[in-house]
Amino acid sequence: MDHPGNTSTIKQADAAQPAIALAFANRRQALARQPWVSYALVLINVAVWLLTLVSGAALMQAPADKMLVWGGNAASEVQRGEWWRLLTAVFLHNGLMHVAMNMAALLCTGPTVERVYGSRRFILLYLGAGLAGSALSLHFSAQHSTAVGASGAVFGVAGALLVAALRHRRFLPTMLSFYTLGGIGLLLLDAMVRGFGSERVDNAAHVGGLLVGALLALILPERISGRHDARQARWRTAAAGAAALAITAAVALAAPPAKVDVRSAFEAGATMERALREFDMVMGRLALEEKAANAGRMSQPMRADRQRQVHGPAFRKIGADLAAVRLPPADPRAAVLRDLQRMAALMEELAAMPAAFSKGNERVEPADPARHAAILIEVRQLRMRILNWQRAHAPARP
Repeated sequence: MDHPGNTSTIKQADAAQPAIALAFANRRQALARQPWVSYALVLINVAVWLLTLVSGAALMQAPADKMLVWGGNAASEVQRGEWWRLLTAVFLHNGLMHVAMNMAALLCTGPTVERVYGSRRFILLYLGAGLAGSALSLHFSAQHSTAVGASGAVFGVAGALLVAALRHRRFLPTMLSFYTLGGIGLLLLDAMVRGFGSERVDNAAHVGGLLVGALLALILPERISGRHDARQARWRTAAAGAAALAITAAVALAAPPAKVDVRSAFEAGATMERALREFDMVMGRLALEEKAANAGRMSQPMRADRQRQVHGPAFRKIGADLAAVRLPPADPRAAVLRDLQRMAALMEELAAMPAAFSKGNERVEPADPARHAAILIEVRQLRMRILNWQRAHAPARP
C-alpha cells in the first residue's frame, strides 16, 4: 500500500507535467534556430567521401593505402610529425555503409545538441571529440593500420546530448526525459559492444570521442537554463577549447611507438605487386619469342642473345627492387617476398645460361639440360604458391 505522503507527491508531480511540457515546448521553440552546422557537417563528410570515390576508392570498402594517402590516421605517420592526420581522418570514410551510418547518427543527435549549445560551440564540441578519438586511436587501431571515420566526433555529440539530458531533467517532460536518456544509453551501449566484437571497428575513437564530448558538454555553457552571462560563456568556451587541445596532445604524445610502419608496409606491397607484374610481362615476352623462333620468324641465336642482353637484366632489376623491400619478420607477406626473390634469381640464371645450337640453328639446347629443367620446375612451383597466396588474400567483393 502506498504511503499517503508518497501518493500526494506523485499526484503533484503528475499534475505538474502539463506545465513542464508547456515550458519545455516554449523553450524548444525559443532555441529552434536552424541547425546549419549539423547539416553542413553531413554535407562535408558526404562530399569528401564522394571525392575519394571518384579518385579510386571502392564503393563499399576503400583500400587502406588510399585512405592513408588521403589523410587517414596512422601512428607511424603522426609520430613522424604529420599531426594534421588527427583532424583529416575525422572527415574520411572507407565505404558507403561507414559514411551512411555515421551521418545518420549525426542527423539524429546533432541538431538537438547544436540548439542546446549554439552553432559555434557545437563546432568546438564536434571537432574536440573527433580529435580526442583520433588521439586515443593512436594507442590501438592506428598502431598497425589506417584509422578513419567521424564516429569519434559523432559519439562525442551523443555524449553531449546525454549530459544535457541528465543536467536538465527538470526542464524535460518525464516521458521525454526517460526516452531520451534510455534511447541514447542503449544506442551507445549497442555500438560499443558491437565495436569490441569486431577488429574492423575503431572502438578507441568511440571511447575517446564519447568521454571528451561529455566532458566538453559539462564545461560549455548551454542555452536551456539561460543562467550564464556573456562573459562567463566566453570563459567557459575558451576553457573547453583549451581542454580539448590539451587532452588531444597529451593522449597523442603518450602513444607508444607504432608497431607497424604503415607507409613502408603499403610501399612494400606496391613494390611486390609491381615486381610480379613486371615478371609476368617478361615471361610473356619470352614465351612470344620462343613461339616466333619455333615458327621461323626469329633465329634461335637471336632469341638466345635477347635472353642474355634484354631479359636477364630485366630479371636482375626485378630482383634488386625486391631486395630493397623490408618487411617485419611476422609480416604474412614475408614468405611471398622470398618466393618472388627466388623466382627472379632463377630466371636471371636461366637467361644467362649458355646454349648450344643444332646444325642450321633450327634448335637450341641448354648447356646444362638438367639444371635448365630443374629451374623450370622450381619456377612453376614458386609461381603456383604465389598465385595461391594471392587468391587466399584477395579482398572480398561486395
